[in-house]
Amino acid sequence: MKLWHRGSLIGTILLAGFLIGCGQRPLNSTTTAPGVELTEVTTAGFDAILAEQKGKVVYVDVWFLGCPPCVERFPHVVELHKKYADQGLVVMSVDVNVKELKKQDKVLVFLSKHEAKFPNYILTDEKKVVDAWQVKNKVEYTPGEILIDRDGKRIEIPEDARMDEIEAVMKKLLAAK
Repeated sequence: MKLWHRGSLIGTILLAGFLIGCGQRPLNSTTTAPGVELTEVTTAGFDAILAEQKGKVVYVDVWFLGCPPCVERFPHVVELHKKYADQGLVVMSVDVNVKELKKQDKVLVFLSKHEAKFPNYILTDEKKVVDAWQVKNKVEYTPGEILIDRDGKRIEIPEDARMDEIEAVMKKLLAAK
């Protein structure tokens, strides 16, 4: 996987050092589609990434590969990105299954198959830390989502909300400038 286009060795070393310092580590793989990436990140690192998105509407798909409903819903997440990215929607995915750290190549193949050309993360903390993060973010069950408005405020989404209902809320948030 490439996180950047051709660059110097020094630039590569500096970027890798920066990502590791932020609790992030890019996954290297030769099986990815262009523009599809998977980055390891701690829960604290992911929270910092979300905090940097203030001023944007953000949709985070909380999922994991071993979750059949998550896999079934994922193409709809990709469609949201394709439909609304040019209107300012930031789509991200975060794999919350710590066991899948050992299966990252399979996760990346899945992401590539679906052309998930948006930031994709996999959490690296111990299971109890990830579980606490999920509770804090009200995404104890997968698939789940986090929707954040331009002011950085989390928008509550009912557990049983359909994708079309979530999309309707996104449209309103994107229209509100």
